[in-house]
Amino acid sequence: RDAFVGAPILNPEVVPPVTAGLSGVDSRRITGQVEWRRTVILPVGVRIEPFIDTRVDLYSMSDLPPMLGIDSDATVSRSRLSAGVDVSYPLVKRVSDTDIILEPVGQLSVSNKVSLDRRIPIEDSQVLELDESSLFRMDRFSGYDLLEGGVRLTAGGRATVRWAEGRKASLFIGRSYRFDQQDDFRTSIPDDPARLYDPTGLAAETSDWVVQGDYSPSDRIRSWVHATIDGSGDVRRAEAALDGRWGRRNLATVSYILDQSNPVDGPLNRNYEFVQLAGQQFVYGNWGVAVAGIADLDQNEITRSEVGVLFDDDCLRFELGYRRDNTRARPGGPSEGIYVRLNLATFGGSGYGQGDMR
Repeated sequence: RDAFVGAPILNPEVVPPVTAGLSGVDSRRITGQVEWRRTVILPVGVRIEPFIDTRVDLYSMSDLPPMLGIDSDATVSRSRLSAGVDVSYPLVKRVSDTDIILEPVGQLSVSNKVSLDRRIPIEDSQVLELDESSLFRMDRFSGYDLLEGGVRLTAGGRATVRWAEGRKASLFIGRSYRFDQQDDFRTSIPDDPARLYDPTGLAAETSDWVVQGDYSPSDRIRSWVHATIDGSGDVRRAEAALDGRWGRRNLATVSYILDQSNPVDGPLNRNYEFVQLAGQQFVYGNWGVAVAGIADLDQNEITRSEVGVLFDDDCLRFELGYRRDNTRARPGGPSEGIYVRLNLATFGGSGYGQGDMR
């Protein structure tokens, strides 16, 4: 790319003017990682898993912006060496035809302190969604550009109830504690650059609370919820969904998505609240109808919707329908048109499906 023009913005009225021709930063990375684990189960049922985890990153960058006051080309290396232990103690009790499982889990890890070099562009780690699995990982970011170090303790608990066939309910609550803050995770608020905030929920000595649960009263109905809650009790992000199935292939999904992680709600990075719907109903043999849509509750508008006719058998799935898209930066308003979607059972899909609605 010859010129950096910023991140994509969906609202036409806030599209920024083209920048003054600064070239984008070109970066290359080589990463090596080694992990060792051993599982020991004590006679009382406690599961202990010591581990050692090490990672080395080597970055090569060019065309760094001149306002940093450094050379335009740079090579940076960094490493993390961690040792720790995972401990869990599952407790199972059988009551009539119901299994009740309580499982407290904990992790203690010690790592060298990692200093994040400001020359490394943060590209693949801008979004972090803490959940039950990522909370206990050594590298909790989705990519490699951000790296955690220091001493931290992570604790949580999971409760599960199972009954009948395929029916269950579960709830997980957990949180992470670190001995020292990692202020490198803080970044400028997009709509108030003079102030810093923590989009990761990991910079402070205590992380956000992770709350995650699911409920399946039958083999045809499933619901789940996931939320991150800060120390003051405010919900930063939340998502809930309800899936239903009837017949052999008829299904519908309703989901709710909330993001209040930005402390200053402005045009460059606003908080949002969405409801999403997707479903299909077969009416004659392999022929049916499919619908999908996203409603922006904050802006009170339908951002994307589609309705179509579908054919689905054991070999292929074909859809033809009408789509209206209100998420693109088009001065003329929403885009409308016909869509065609084809999925072959043996070759995979077209890469464009209802699962891409979000």
